[in-house]
Formats: sequence, C-alpha cells, structure tokens
Amino acid sequence: MGRCECGRGTWIDPEEYSYPSGSLRRSRRRFRAVWESTGELVSGTAGIPDSYFSVPAKIVSKGRYIAGWLYMTTESGLDTDTGTAFVIFRSAKRYGGDLDGFPERGNRVRVSAGSGIWSGRRGFVVGPGRIHTDGRGIPTNTSPGEHKPVNWKEEVAVELDTGQLIIMFKNRLEKERG
Repeated sequence: MGRCECGRGTWIDPEEYSYPSGSLRRSRRRFRAVWESTGELVSGTAGIPDSYFSVPAKIVSKGRYIAGWLYMTTESGLDTDTGTAFVIFRSAKRYGGDLDGFPERGNRVRVSAGSGIWSGRRGFVVGPGRIHTDGRGIPTNTSPGEHKPVNWKEEVAVELDTGQLIIMFKNRLEKERG
C-alpha cells in the first residue's frame, strides 16, 4: 500500500508504517500537512488513529517538538464538498505561549474540534483517583466505549459539565479562558 496523496501538496503514509508499537516515539509513518495555525506546509511523524476523526502527530519547529493531530478537510470545510481533500495539522499549542503543566487538576477545559463525539464539550480536569479500573487498567466508570488501559502520561480524566466522566488525550484539550 502506498502513500495517500492529497491536495495542496499534502500526503500521509499508510497506517501500517506505525506498527508494531503504534506509538509516535517508534512510528515510521510520515506526513506533510498544512499547519492550521500558520498555513505553512510542515512534515512530521504520525501514529495510529485514536478515533475515526483524527491521527496523533508531532512536528519539529525551531528545534522543539510540537504535539497535535492530523485531520482531513476540503476547501469549504464541508463533508459534502466534492473538491480535493487535504491534510491539516492542528497543534496542542494553539494560543501560543508554553503549555507546560497543562492540563492540571482543576483546570477548566474544552475538548477540541475533531475529537469525535466529545468535541466542544466543557468540563474540569479531575484526578486519576476518580477513575475506577478493572484488573487490566480499563476504566469502568467512564463513558461507554473505553476499551483500553489508560496511559496517564498522555491522557487525563475530565468531568464534563453534565457530570459524565471521560478519558481524553491531553493534546485534545484547550484551556478555557476564565
């Protein structure tokens, strides 16, 4: 299987290049995408899709790794558009500044667009002690569909305004302006 060539000179390697581990650290899956915040073409490393909507990714800019994710869109941004799709890189550092220490327990957050059914939902980061797991580390008191052990280095627990507990990747959260 070959590279997926898209519009605007963007492309992404096949998912098989991410295996056997699937982590960004060991992935050989490369991409070229339009960086959403600057509009410039960037290259980086991609992982295995963590949802139907997007793929975890990272780039190097000015000597620093920037984590984020990839998604595809068309010129109009509409799924019904018959134009050529292209790959977009959205970074977790959307507002500039340093996000070291984010998200911390108690931070008010919003789930970023492109994050599936939780997109746009708001809530507070809560401690891992609020999450109950089975013997394999899989959450038992969170939203339906949790099917893998939690990686607390990359994920946090969020209590939505509805009272529902979810597990979300850190790079999918935006700090709410208070």
